[in-house]
Amino acid sequence: RNPKALLIASSSRGKEIAARIAVATESGIITDAIDIDGERKTTQSIFGGSFTVSSSVTTPVAIVTIRPSSIDAPSVSSTPSVEKISFSLSDEERAVKISKVEPALKGGRPELTEAKIVVSGGRGTNGDFKPVEALADLLGAAVGASRAATDAGWYPHTHQVGQTGKTVSPQLYVACGISGAIQHRAGMQTSKTIVAINKDPEAPIFDVADFGVVGDLFAVLPQTSDYTWTMKRRIYFDHAATTPISPTVLEELNKEAGLLGNPSSLHTFGRQMRERVENAREEIAKILGARASEVIFTGSGTEANNTAIKGLFWKRTPRKIILSTAIEHHAVLDPINWLVQHEGAVHRQLRVDRDGRPDLDHLEEIIALDGDEIALISLIHTNNELGTVLNLKEISSLVGEIPLHLDAVQSVGKVEFGFHESGAISAAISAHKVGGPLGVGALLLRHGIDLTPLLHGGGQERDIRSGTLNAPGIIAFAVALKEMKENFRDQVEKVSLLRERMRTIIKEVIPDASFNGTGDAPGILNVTFPGTDNEASLLLFDSEGIAASTGSACSQGVAETSHVLLGIGLSESEARSTLRFSLSHRNEIDEVEYFGQVLASVISRARAAHSAGSRS
Repeated sequence: RNPKALLIASSSRGKEIAARIAVATESGIITDAIDIDGERKTTQSIFGGSFTVSSSVTTPVAIVTIRPSSIDAPSVSSTPSVEKISFSLSDEERAVKISKVEPALKGGRPELTEAKIVVSGGRGTNGDFKPVEALADLLGAAVGASRAATDAGWYPHTHQVGQTGKTVSPQLYVACGISGAIQHRAGMQTSKTIVAINKDPEAPIFDVADFGVVGDLFAVLPQTSDYTWTMKRRIYFDHAATTPISPTVLEELNKEAGLLGNPSSLHTFGRQMRERVENAREEIAKILGARASEVIFTGSGTEANNTAIKGLFWKRTPRKIILSTAIEHHAVLDPINWLVQHEGAVHRQLRVDRDGRPDLDHLEEIIALDGDEIALISLIHTNNELGTVLNLKEISSLVGEIPLHLDAVQSVGKVEFGFHESGAISAAISAHKVGGPLGVGALLLRHGIDLTPLLHGGGQERDIRSGTLNAPGIIAFAVALKEMKENFRDQVEKVSLLRERMRTIIKEVIPDASFNGTGDAPGILNVTFPGTDNEASLLLFDSEGIAASTGSACSQGVAETSHVLLGIGLSESEARSTLRFSLSHRNEIDEVEYFGQVLASVISRARAAHSAGSRS
């Protein structure tokens, strides 16, 4: 406030000097300035050049630029004095006003002295800076050069690092073909980590480097760039586990998270929040073919499944039989098993074929034999590992009055799903499978149907799911579903084409690979690679920048043999040789093509590892 002058500094030394002058003269500072015009507007480069900030100097003071070593300061014998100037300014005038903040131009490299990473080339480049620039661009780094390189005309002098150039202090400094003369070391030795690449093992640069690579620059740099590209290019083929939150949804979530109000409160804040929640409920119900009163919000799809299965079972006592298949998600099988162990339930398993489709003759047989004793039937609508989708019309025609619960977590956003059309009495869904936030789910429950609740408390959600509602998450969930609905056809078409291209690539590159499931859900591809171990294959794909899965992600992060694959008749060996790739509209064709480029190498190495393990 009320500075006597405004100091402009950019270099590390300049900022140090400016700070001392500012303290002594009660002045202000603007650092990292890259431009100042005649209208007293400055432009700053921040975060390694990622953003530029434009500021207007509104205080009528002198603007002084600090350039260390630009002139020789005369020696003085007397003690310098500081003249203090007194003047009065209004509060509005005592500031530097930021007029705009914007990203730097795409593709531009950060300014050398402000970059977090610097890749420099020297005499060892022989004038070819292309590999240096390629690595710098992959790392988001600035490009530097030694004096020898700039004197030879190989790179502009404005990029020179050293005593007669610029001093840099990045987090990482990569010296490529630089001998490490004293004058160059003076400009980069304060870097946090130094990596040196030089073909001369006696080069002085290795004395100050934290890590060194002795080798031909034009062999090392391309390999480094390839590896860096792989590490930077992370390809996500595990959308059945979770999907990235949509930017539109994230914006809405952040906005709502800043608003105050408990939806159960009666004051204005609470009523306003309740109105937004109910609007979201109506939007979700409309998209999913349900009534608003049939949408019960939960914390996850797992909670929704537990609420329906346990609640229906308890409500329909003394009926004891729960009918499902062996290929349900753990969020269904585990609550059923808990009821068997603790509540005396009887679990009858419906047979399925090799593709994961229920045996309808077996279903009809069980209902004819034990129909009066069946508490509920619980089936997964879209199998999370196989992509097989149930024929609900056939199933609902057989179940009659027996409550049918659907695990529809993998259905919404991937295949057509309407709650009332399904014939089910309840269905579980989850926000994070459709571009929404984590920690939000819903149970769709027919109007007039009552459940014994898992949670007791405030009586929210028809007294079935007590607890303060996650209002920001619920509102964001509605936005995600609306966005999905508007783009559903185009997204399904794109994902289908991507999957078919991936399927073709796998057939061509690995002819003995086989596919599991019907492929009804367009984004799921379940593949058995004979002679491999899927954990090894998973890690090898990950080392190439590709994320896949061995099956469900809901097993505490522990890879285990898929009960789904065993349930459709695969052997233990076949199941352990299988991976799931799940795509979404966020994937692109070049990602699938890259998958094709690394596929042969990954499977070859996986087979070699499996063979070596078998021999040992």
